[in-house]
Amino acid sequence: MKSQQHCRCVWSGLVWSAFFCTSFLLTAPGVRALKFLQDPPSFPHTFVGLTFDFNCTTDDPNATVSLLFKATQVTWRVLQVSPNKLLLRKQVFTKINLVLSDGGYYKCKATDQSGQTIEWPELMQLFVQTAQLPRHFVLKPNKSIIVLKGQSGEVTCEAENPSVSKLKWEKEQDDKSYAAVPNSQVNTFEDANYVRVTLKITNAQFVDTGIYKCTVSVPPDKSHYKRIKIDVKALSAPSIQAYTGQTEVPEGSTKYIKCETEGSPKPTVDWYRNGKKMNVTNCHSNPQSCDKVDYEVYEEGDGSSGLHTIHTVKVLKIRSALYPRDVGDFKCVASNGVSPDAELIVSLDVQVSPRIEKRGSEVSIEEGKEATISCRVTKSNPLPTFSWQYAVITSLKEHRWNTVPGRLILTKSSTPSSESIVKVEKDQQDAEYRCQAHNSLGSDFYTFRLARLAKKLTIDTVKTLTGVNEKSTLHVYCIATDQSYGLLDIVFLKDGEKIQLSNPRVNVTFEQLPTNKKQFDLTIKNVSLKDTGHYGCTTAKSFPKLLSSINITVKALKAPHISDIPDVRVVQKTQGGNAELHCDVTGNPEPSITWYFSKNGKIKEINREKDDLDGDKDNCKRRKSGYYFLQPVNPRVLVICNPQFEHHEGKYWCRANNTEGSQNRSAFVNVKMAPVITEPEEGYAHLSLKIGEPLNISCVAVGNPAPSVTWLKNSTGKAVSPTSINSQRLIIKSMEDKDFGLYSCIASNNLSHTMASVDIKKSTFISHFVVLDGGLSTGTLVGIATGVSVFVLILLVVCCCLYHRQKKQIDEYKQLYFLKTSSDYKIDPDRSLLEQCSDLPYDPDWEFPEERLILGNVLGAGAFGQVVEAEAIGILALNPRDKSAESFKRRSKIRRSSVAKDLKKEGGGSGWKNVKVPVAVKTLKEGATEAEYKDLASELKILIHLGQHKNIINLLGACTKGKRLMVIMEFAPHGSLLNFLRARRETYDASWTKTMNEPEKEFTLVDLVMIGFQVGRGMSFLASKKCVHRDLAARNILVGDDYVMKIADFGLARDIYKDDQYVKNTQGLLPVKWMAPESLFDRVYTEKTDVWSFGILLWETFTLGGTPYPGLPTELLLDYLSDGKRMDMPTKCPLEVYTIMRDCWIHEPEQRPHFTTLIERLAKILEKHTTTDNPYLALQMDEEVQPSSGYYLQPVDNAGVREFKRYVKSPVQSPTSDTQEPPQFEDLEGGQYRYDSPLPTLPPGLPASSDDEIPTEPLPQTPPPFENDVMDERRFLERENSAGWESGIDMDPTDDGYVDDVQVATPFLPRTGYTLVGIDMENVSEPNVFSKGNREKTETSV
Repeated sequence: MKSQQHCRCVWSGLVWSAFFCTSFLLTAPGVRALKFLQDPPSFPHTFVGLTFDFNCTTDDPNATVSLLFKATQVTWRVLQVSPNKLLLRKQVFTKINLVLSDGGYYKCKATDQSGQTIEWPELMQLFVQTAQLPRHFVLKPNKSIIVLKGQSGEVTCEAENPSVSKLKWEKEQDDKSYAAVPNSQVNTFEDANYVRVTLKITNAQFVDTGIYKCTVSVPPDKSHYKRIKIDVKALSAPSIQAYTGQTEVPEGSTKYIKCETEGSPKPTVDWYRNGKKMNVTNCHSNPQSCDKVDYEVYEEGDGSSGLHTIHTVKVLKIRSALYPRDVGDFKCVASNGVSPDAELIVSLDVQVSPRIEKRGSEVSIEEGKEATISCRVTKSNPLPTFSWQYAVITSLKEHRWNTVPGRLILTKSSTPSSESIVKVEKDQQDAEYRCQAHNSLGSDFYTFRLARLAKKLTIDTVKTLTGVNEKSTLHVYCIATDQSYGLLDIVFLKDGEKIQLSNPRVNVTFEQLPTNKKQFDLTIKNVSLKDTGHYGCTTAKSFPKLLSSINITVKALKAPHISDIPDVRVVQKTQGGNAELHCDVTGNPEPSITWYFSKNGKIKEINREKDDLDGDKDNCKRRKSGYYFLQPVNPRVLVICNPQFEHHEGKYWCRANNTEGSQNRSAFVNVKMAPVITEPEEGYAHLSLKIGEPLNISCVAVGNPAPSVTWLKNSTGKAVSPTSINSQRLIIKSMEDKDFGLYSCIASNNLSHTMASVDIKKSTFISHFVVLDGGLSTGTLVGIATGVSVFVLILLVVCCCLYHRQKKQIDEYKQLYFLKTSSDYKIDPDRSLLEQCSDLPYDPDWEFPEERLILGNVLGAGAFGQVVEAEAIGILALNPRDKSAESFKRRSKIRRSSVAKDLKKEGGGSGWKNVKVPVAVKTLKEGATEAEYKDLASELKILIHLGQHKNIINLLGACTKGKRLMVIMEFAPHGSLLNFLRARRETYDASWTKTMNEPEKEFTLVDLVMIGFQVGRGMSFLASKKCVHRDLAARNILVGDDYVMKIADFGLARDIYKDDQYVKNTQGLLPVKWMAPESLFDRVYTEKTDVWSFGILLWETFTLGGTPYPGLPTELLLDYLSDGKRMDMPTKCPLEVYTIMRDCWIHEPEQRPHFTTLIERLAKILEKHTTTDNPYLALQMDEEVQPSSGYYLQPVDNAGVREFKRYVKSPVQSPTSDTQEPPQFEDLEGGQYRYDSPLPTLPPGLPASSDDEIPTEPLPQTPPPFENDVMDERRFLERENSAGWESGIDMDPTDDGYVDDVQVATPFLPRTGYTLVGIDMENVSEPNVFSKGNREKTETSV
């Protein structure tokens, strides 16, 4: 017992010791210090009536906290927790119902269990203010609204100061009191500045109609409200109030017609005139726009929408009523989607006083002749009544007016009419007449003189033509009965004006007629359209009285115009039938018409004999098959009588000609024909065959459409041959007993069918067959057949095994070349990426789901590979060069949502995962070998680690998980640079002007230099990565978006520095005309060989797609270059650009400039000739430099300085220098390694000229040296294509600058004389290798 107590005491001592040790450790300085988790705000503000939180939270949840307060100059006091004033939750104090006296200083105090006490390091001063009603307090909308029954409507109440302002909605009750709106109809929204409470009524009913009030209140007791009415309406068709205004309108006055409508919803109202909708005008806000407007249509009122009213008032304003334009009906139509629409028709009657047509001051009538005179109104509403007066002409100054007797007035004076006619008797002498028209609005009168003509003068209307052609001669014949008239007595007039004989085109002659009359002839030569008019003749004494007149029209000359001739379809018949072709032609003079028939490439004129049908098509029944005109001497309608398929089906042309030109129109005549069997002849044949003999007979049929032909055996009714078109053969290799009988050939098309029979009988001759001893037995034949079958089966099994083995190997290749993802590898700066290709890791971030590719048309294909146009869904979000966590998650989402059902779900979306981007996909064909897979895999890894540049075709992603490897590249929508340049030849302008980036409209020298600059910038980037292109030409440059040049086909996976296998031994073509001499001779490819090709590309650019060395045969190029000759400067090419070309073609590679120098010189040319603020240049010369993410492999140089070189700053600084390019360097020995002269001197013998002297001849001229050097070779080679000699652009497809190395093992063959000889490559000595720095040059003696 004692021992147990002793144990308990010992145990208790240990526990207390551990407790005190722990307490000591926790309270010891530096072990743990009590602290507040949040600093107090400095100067918080709040308002009376609100609550405020004091956050005294510490890192010890068991600590005791208290809140201390003091007013200004008052001691601190601890605030006690009270349910009506101060609340404490955990370690946060909340003070409620604040008053002004609560303003002052506060601090938190905390004490933990160890007795450690802390306070806020800074005091917090709380400011309590009295809240004011918000100045911004509005309803949206701010006036009454209408809600259709069953639909929804809403009103938003908005106020500022959301921390103070409180909003609530109430509805007015029947006793004028207000009740709160249910919470289900109210939605509250707050932001930093405003509080909004929206009242929303859904499925509105009539009980929801009423006055609603929104009240804003601020503590403690301030409030304000706004009210709005909500009216719930049922759907109702529109109605229009009847028009009660005046319908009689005086002419010239303004008339307003209102169309007042009502309906729910608010109706749409339109005005119509003569069935045409009248346009709504905006004359109130823009009066100048209505200066020439006759009608104004506008809506009266404040323009409230259907949300606020059910009334629409549409006003039609007639600005100045006009007769007879505005006489008639004006219709107003109201509609709102509820049937029926409402209509209002207002009939207006525009009234106007009479206006008499005044046709001259005198009327001439031949003496002693009875006639009539008339008075007619041009407008009058209502119609007027007429009154007539006359006065005999005397010597007195004033006339005495008398009323015309009623018997002479041929129309009733009391009856309103538009014209009144008065009879003039034979003995009536010269007099003045006055006609007066009168209606209720006014009157008008017309006074004229009646003159008697004593002598007769008339126009010969038979000989005088009323219509003459332009540029011909016009004749007016005037006949005089008085023999005493001479040339001076007759006056000719046009439109009341005397025709002057001084005009050189005008002449007047006369002749004596046998009938004792004189004929005066007015001639006007070379008439024009202005000579159309009213011609007449009179006497000199009577002038300007017109005694006789005629209207003459001058018709304009017009080239023929033929209306479209419709195609004709006709069925060939045994007798009868016809086809008509109508050539409806207009023109002046009358065109002549000729018909032609075209078939099988031959054209002939038809119906040259002009046979016709006398205007009756039925005459075809009595005519033979052929061509006829419907009318005699009128070829406008061509009739084909009894048309036949063999002779008359084809294209027919109508050609119309006159002096002004000609035109052709064509139509096709399709002659349908039922099948006719032409073989066997007469539709029946007999054949006698022996057993064992073969049968081979033909059945031939014609028809349109082409008939289907097949053979049937009559005894079985089954087809014994397949169906074919036009003919079919019946073939039986060896006749047997069952094969004899009657066979029928059936020919059919969609018109009909026909049949021909062949009776095949067995010949009575009996053949004797002898079976030789030792023949093969049936068992032997069966054995042979079984053996052959087993052999074929074994062969198939072996093929299947080999196929599956190859597929398995391909999968292993993919694992070998793709799935190595080590990140420890470091790039060797002294080796190219091609040399390190097998060691480069594949980055799986570039993996793109194959299911997200939509493959399209094949853009190009080779022996084992192809490039396919495609769309990649969401590839822009892949961004493999971004190694951030966010990009990693985005790539994972893309791959997870790549299955078909996920893509289908995303199909309707517009997020980053659904954006379709056009791309180009490079892949392999079926049956590709290990070498092809390795090449494409290596190219993929090189493109990944090469980096991104604006002027190359960049990699976007890859598909390596599926059955085939696919490399996804950028897509260039504008195709190759070569085709792009050739398409710009029509729009090219050899000037330095550049205002837009639209080559279809503007293509100048700036564009050409910019092309060279961009290509050079891309090649400089590739050179910095030790990547040699080897085939730089315009055909391998693609034109991307915004016409950015992008270099293609640079990532091929064969090393050209060290791998001698690059020498092309496979079947292909060498780009000889683009290759540098060292490439042609020694198979050397370096950056400097690409510089040579760049010069050729510049020449292509400035000839707009010309073929280099135009007219020079490829086999003569080697001698041409060896003699030091180069291509001449292209037409319209600036001298400074041609200087760059010549520098690229320097024979010694070391003396050619680097690409960095070339782009600096091209940039200086652009700066010289253009302004620096040109937006086009800013767009094209801007280069997007991708920042390094630190992930992709970078070259490592342990020494820090490259061997044999030291870095120096380039003396020529490009304004667009690429940050991705290495610094420029020079040889330590002092010799310049790079070519950096801004503009070198011209080659000897090249004439100097300024840029202002750019030639402007047509593009381009033939370079003279070519013509001189190859004349003998031309005679030897007998080249027939002369286009290249004339234009300087060799378009001969037989000489495109390539050498086919299928025929030879080296790029060129040496020549003995002009005989091509081969080289025995086995006797070629070993090449000599010369080293300079890290570069090598190989020379081989041949």
